[in-house]
Amino acid sequence: MSDVTLTVKVVSTTIVGRKGRPGGPRSHMQFADCLVGDETGVIIFRATNDQVDLMKVGLTVTLQNAKVDMFKDSMRLVVDKSGSVLVAEPASFTVKEDSNLSLIQASIGNVNKDNAIKVEKLRPDMSDVTLTVKVVSTKIVGIQFAECLVGDETGMIVFRATNDQVDLMKEGLTVTLQNAKVDMSEDSMRLVVDESGSVEVAEPAGFTVKEDNNLSLIEFERVDVDI
Repeated sequence: MSDVTLTVKVVSTTIVGRKGRPGGPRSHMQFADCLVGDETGVIIFRATNDQVDLMKVGLTVTLQNAKVDMFKDSMRLVVDKSGSVLVAEPASFTVKEDSNLSLIQASIGNVNKDNAIKVEKLRPDMSDVTLTVKVVSTKIVGIQFAECLVGDETGMIVFRATNDQVDLMKEGLTVTLQNAKVDMSEDSMRLVVDESGSVEVAEPAGFTVKEDNNLSLIEFERVDVDI
Protein backbone atom coordinates (compact mmCIF):
# COMPACT_ATOMS: atom_id res chain seq x y z
CA MET A 1 0.00 0.00 0.00
CA SER A 2 1.36 3.44 -0.92
CA ASP A 3 0.40 7.11 -1.26
CA VAL A 4 -1.81 7.11 1.81
CA THR A 5 -2.32 10.01 4.19
CA LEU A 6 -2.95 9.52 7.91
CA THR A 7 -3.40 11.84 10.87
CA VAL A 8 -2.06 10.09 13.96
CA LYS A 9 -0.84 10.69 17.49
CA VAL A 10 2.71 9.80 18.53
CA VAL A 11 2.57 7.18 21.30
CA SER A 12 6.30 6.51 21.67
CA THR A 13 9.61 7.18 19.91
CA THR A 14 12.73 5.01 20.11
CA ILE A 15 16.01 6.06 18.47
CA VAL A 16 17.38 2.96 16.72
CA GLY A 17 20.41 4.35 14.88
CA ARG A 18 22.64 7.30 14.11
CA LYS A 19 25.37 7.75 11.53
CA GLY A 20 27.90 10.57 11.39
CA ARG A 21 27.94 13.71 13.49
CA PRO A 22 26.06 16.97 12.98
CA GLY A 23 28.43 19.38 11.23
CA GLY A 24 31.04 16.65 10.78
CA PRO A 25 32.78 15.57 7.58
CA ARG A 26 30.30 12.71 7.12
CA SER A 27 26.60 13.24 6.55
CA HIS A 28 24.49 12.97 9.69
CA MET A 29 21.63 10.47 9.62
CA GLN A 30 19.27 9.31 12.34
CA PHE A 31 16.51 6.71 12.52
CA ALA A 32 13.67 6.17 14.98
CA ASP A 33 10.88 3.63 15.37
CA CYS A 34 7.78 5.58 16.38
CA LEU A 35 4.55 3.99 17.54
CA VAL A 36 1.74 6.08 16.08
CA GLY A 37 -2.00 5.57 15.93
CA ASP A 38 -5.57 6.76 15.86
CA GLU A 39 -8.87 5.57 17.29
CA THR A 40 -8.65 2.34 15.24
CA GLY A 41 -5.15 1.09 16.09
CA VAL A 42 -1.39 1.67 16.16
CA ILE A 43 1.53 0.89 13.85
CA ILE A 44 5.28 1.56 13.82
CA PHE A 45 6.43 4.49 11.69
CA ARG A 46 10.13 4.44 10.73
CA ALA A 47 11.20 8.10 10.94
CA THR A 48 14.44 9.29 9.35
CA ASN A 49 16.57 12.43 9.67
CA ASP A 50 14.45 15.59 10.17
CA GLN A 51 11.31 13.50 10.62
CA VAL A 52 12.71 12.22 13.92
CA ASP A 53 12.68 15.72 15.46
CA LEU A 54 8.93 16.01 14.81
CA MET A 55 7.97 12.73 16.46
CA LYS A 56 7.45 13.97 20.01
CA VAL A 57 5.26 11.83 22.24
CA GLY A 58 1.73 13.24 22.44
CA LEU A 59 1.93 15.33 19.26
CA THR A 60 -0.52 14.88 16.40
CA VAL A 61 1.14 14.57 13.00
CA THR A 62 0.01 14.07 9.43
CA LEU A 63 1.90 11.49 7.37
CA GLN A 64 1.34 12.48 3.75
CA ASN A 65 1.96 10.06 0.88
CA ALA A 66 3.07 7.37 3.31
CA LYS A 67 3.58 3.77 2.28
CA VAL A 68 3.65 0.41 4.01
CA ASP A 69 6.95 -1.48 3.94
CA MET A 70 7.36 -5.04 5.13
CA PHE A 71 10.14 -5.56 7.67
CA LYS A 72 10.80 -9.10 8.94
CA ASP A 73 7.22 -10.04 7.98
CA SER A 74 5.70 -7.12 9.86
CA MET A 75 4.30 -3.81 8.66
CA ARG A 76 6.04 -0.47 9.04
CA LEU A 77 4.99 2.93 7.75
CA VAL A 78 7.58 5.07 5.96
CA VAL A 79 7.48 8.47 4.30
CA ASP A 80 10.11 9.03 1.60
CA LYS A 81 11.00 12.15 -0.39
CA SER A 82 7.70 12.07 -2.26
CA GLY A 83 5.79 12.63 0.98
CA SER A 84 5.95 14.75 4.10
CA VAL A 85 5.54 14.67 7.87
CA LEU A 86 3.76 17.70 9.32
CA VAL A 87 2.70 18.67 12.84
CA ALA A 88 -1.10 18.93 12.85
CA GLU A 89 -3.75 20.38 15.12
CA PRO A 90 -4.17 18.27 18.28
CA ALA A 91 -6.57 15.40 17.59
CA SER A 92 -9.41 14.67 19.98
CA PHE A 93 -9.43 10.88 19.55
CA THR A 94 -7.98 8.37 22.00
CA VAL A 95 -5.46 6.01 20.44
CA LYS A 96 -6.53 2.35 20.40
CA GLU A 97 -3.25 0.91 21.71
CA ASP A 98 -4.51 -2.67 22.04
CA SER A 99 -4.61 -3.11 18.25
CA ASN A 100 -0.99 -2.98 17.08
CA LEU A 101 -0.77 -3.86 13.39
CA SER A 102 3.00 -4.25 13.52
CA LEU A 103 2.78 -6.87 16.27
CA ILE A 104 0.01 -8.80 14.52
CA GLN A 105 2.05 -9.20 11.34
CA ALA A 106 5.18 -10.12 13.28
CA SER A 107 3.33 -12.89 15.11
CA ILE A 108 2.09 -14.38 11.85
CA GLY A 109 5.51 -14.23 10.26
CA ASN A 110 7.38 -15.72 13.19
CA VAL A 111 5.40 -18.98 13.07
CA ASN A 112 7.29 -20.14 9.99
CA LYS A 113 10.77 -18.93 10.90
CA ASP A 114 12.54 -22.27 11.00
CA ASN A 115 15.93 -20.62 11.67
CA ALA A 116 14.84 -19.02 14.95
CA ILE A 117 16.80 -20.53 17.84
CA LYS A 118 17.42 -20.17 21.56
CA VAL A 119 20.88 -19.41 22.91
CA GLU A 120 21.29 -22.82 24.59
CA LYS A 121 20.96 -24.53 21.19
CA LEU A 122 23.94 -22.71 19.63
CA ARG A 123 26.85 -24.89 18.54
CA PRO A 124 30.24 -24.22 16.89
CA ASP A 125 30.11 -23.21 13.20
CA MET A 126 26.33 -22.73 13.12
CA SER A 127 25.15 -20.13 10.60
CA ASP A 128 22.01 -18.42 9.34
CA VAL A 129 20.29 -18.45 12.73
CA THR A 130 18.02 -15.79 14.17
CA LEU A 131 17.87 -14.94 17.87
CA THR A 132 15.97 -12.39 19.94
CA VAL A 133 18.10 -11.50 22.95
CA LYS A 134 18.59 -8.87 25.63
CA VAL A 135 21.83 -6.90 25.90
CA VAL A 136 23.38 -7.65 29.31
CA SER A 137 26.61 -5.69 28.90
CA THR A 138 28.69 -3.96 26.22
CA LYS A 139 32.45 -3.49 26.27
CA ILE A 140 34.23 -1.42 23.60
CA VAL A 141 37.37 -3.31 22.51
CA GLY A 142 38.44 -1.16 19.54
CA ILE A 143 37.32 1.51 17.10
CA GLN A 144 33.77 0.47 16.21
CA PHE A 145 34.19 -2.97 17.80
CA ALA A 146 32.45 -4.18 20.93
CA GLU A 147 32.13 -7.42 22.88
CA CYS A 148 28.48 -7.62 23.95
CA LEU A 149 27.08 -10.17 26.35
CA VAL A 150 23.59 -11.05 25.13
CA GLY A 151 21.12 -13.69 26.18
CA ASP A 152 17.64 -15.10 26.61
CA GLU A 153 15.90 -17.29 29.18
CA THR A 154 18.15 -20.25 28.25
CA GLY A 155 21.63 -18.71 28.43
CA MET A 156 24.12 -16.06 27.32
CA ILE A 157 26.83 -15.68 24.68
CA VAL A 158 29.25 -12.98 23.55
CA PHE A 159 28.20 -11.12 20.40
CA ARG A 160 30.97 -9.30 18.50
CA ALA A 161 29.37 -6.06 17.26
CA THR A 162 31.01 -3.97 14.54
CA ASN A 163 30.48 -0.51 13.06
CA ASP A 164 26.84 0.64 13.21
CA GLN A 165 25.87 -2.45 15.21
CA VAL A 166 27.77 -1.05 18.20
CA ASP A 167 25.40 1.92 18.55
CA LEU A 168 22.40 -0.42 18.90
CA MET A 169 23.87 -2.57 21.68
CA LYS A 170 22.65 -0.59 24.68
CA GLU A 171 22.38 -2.45 27.97
CA GLY A 172 18.81 -3.53 28.65
CA LEU A 173 17.60 -3.30 25.05
CA THR A 174 16.07 -6.27 23.25
CA VAL A 175 17.57 -6.90 19.81
CA THR A 176 17.04 -9.38 17.00
CA LEU A 177 20.17 -10.87 15.43
CA GLN A 178 19.11 -12.10 12.01
CA ASN A 179 21.22 -14.50 9.95
CA ALA A 180 23.82 -14.66 12.70
CA LYS A 181 26.61 -17.21 12.75
CA VAL A 182 28.85 -18.75 15.39
CA ASP A 183 32.57 -18.03 15.07
CA MET A 184 35.21 -19.71 17.19
CA SER A 185 37.62 -17.44 19.11
CA GLU A 186 40.32 -19.19 21.14
CA ASP A 187 38.20 -22.35 21.28
CA SER A 188 35.08 -20.55 22.52
CA MET A 189 31.95 -19.43 20.71
CA ARG A 190 31.16 -15.89 19.61
CA LEU A 191 28.15 -14.66 17.66
CA VAL A 192 28.68 -12.38 14.65
CA VAL A 193 26.37 -10.82 12.06
CA ASP A 194 27.96 -9.95 8.72
CA GLU A 195 26.60 -8.17 5.64
CA SER A 196 24.12 -10.97 4.92
CA GLY A 197 22.30 -10.38 8.22
CA SER A 198 21.02 -7.54 10.35
CA VAL A 199 20.82 -6.28 13.92
CA GLU A 200 17.57 -4.54 14.82
CA VAL A 201 16.05 -3.19 18.01
CA ALA A 202 13.01 -5.32 18.90
CA GLU A 203 10.00 -5.02 21.17
CA PRO A 204 11.07 -5.42 24.84
CA ALA A 205 11.17 -9.12 25.74
CA GLY A 206 9.44 -10.43 28.84
CA PHE A 207 12.03 -13.07 29.73
CA THR A 208 14.79 -12.88 32.35
CA VAL A 209 18.25 -13.67 31.01
CA LYS A 210 19.76 -16.91 32.38
CA GLU A 211 23.12 -15.42 33.38
CA ASP A 212 24.49 -18.60 34.95
CA ASN A 213 24.80 -20.34 31.56
CA ASN A 214 27.44 -18.45 29.55
CA LEU A 215 28.19 -20.44 26.38
CA SER A 216 31.24 -18.31 25.63
CA LEU A 217 32.93 -19.65 28.78
CA ILE A 218 32.74 -23.21 27.43
CA GLU A 219 35.98 -24.31 25.74
CA PHE A 220 35.80 -26.63 22.75
CA GLU A 221 38.54 -28.90 21.51
CA ARG A 222 38.78 -29.61 17.79
CA VAL A 223 39.48 -33.27 17.14
CA ASP A 224 40.67 -34.56 13.77
CA VAL A 225 39.11 -37.89 12.89
CA ASP A 226 40.71 -40.25 10.40
CA ILE A 227 38.19 -41.72 7.99
